[in-house]
Amino acid sequence: MNTSANNSNAVAKTLAAALAFSVAAVLVTASRMTSSSAALQERTFENQLPAHIPIKIKIKKEKEQSFKDLKNEKWLGESEFELTNTGDKPIYFLYLSMGTNVKVDNGLEMVYPLTYGRGELGDIVTKASSDDVPIKPGETICLKIGDVPYWEKGVREKRWPESSKFTVEIQVLSFGDGTGYFGTELYPPPGPPKAAINGEELPQSQKARARPRDSLIGKLGTPQKARPFFQQPTFMSANFLSSENVIIASSSAADRL
Repeated sequence: MNTSANNSNAVAKTLAAALAFSVAAVLVTASRMTSSSAALQERTFENQLPAHIPIKIKIKKEKEQSFKDLKNEKWLGESEFELTNTGDKPIYFLYLSMGTNVKVDNGLEMVYPLTYGRGELGDIVTKASSDDVPIKPGETICLKIGDVPYWEKGVREKRWPESSKFTVEIQVLSFGDGTGYFGTELYPPPGPPKAAINGEELPQSQKARARPRDSLIGKLGTPQKARPFFQQPTFMSANFLSSENVIIASSSAADRL
């Protein structure tokens, strides 16, 4: 009898332990599912800037809620980004591509440029003048894309879905002294020149300038004249720009130039 009672107690304890483990597992799974569900209900910002690029960018704290809200149709125009020069050299020109991760009918991603500086400095070899105002080492500025009726209209008309992930990539950065970055690559590149004309190296930026104008337009869309806000997206990233394709990203930045 005692043996039977002991066995019954052991079985009961085993079942109780199994039940407790099952409940704990269900709670953990539910918690993870809730977290995943919450993440899917917020727009995310993915920073794809490599560590060696001397800038840091984040969404302005006061604009985080507006940015994350998937129900907010005005999120893109309301977004503001804090950009910090983390290097030891002033930055005179900067072009970042802000990807919506949304593809249109032609299969290309819709991308908005975020820029700072005078357009001519976008070829890197052009040097800054005394009138150009840099982003100083350690300085933080605020940039915004601005009015974006084209994007909002397309979402309303269901021509493309709302963006749930926004990414940032580096395209061009100029230190104003003839050096900088084309994409993630340092310019001029280290090592001996690889190409020369009349004994002089032909900078990659000049090769880009030599491309037919129609080729640049094909990559960047119809050129826009400089103005406080960029209202039309481009449809693919490009590492080289003509001055007509470069604009000031925000009125606050324009005021400094």
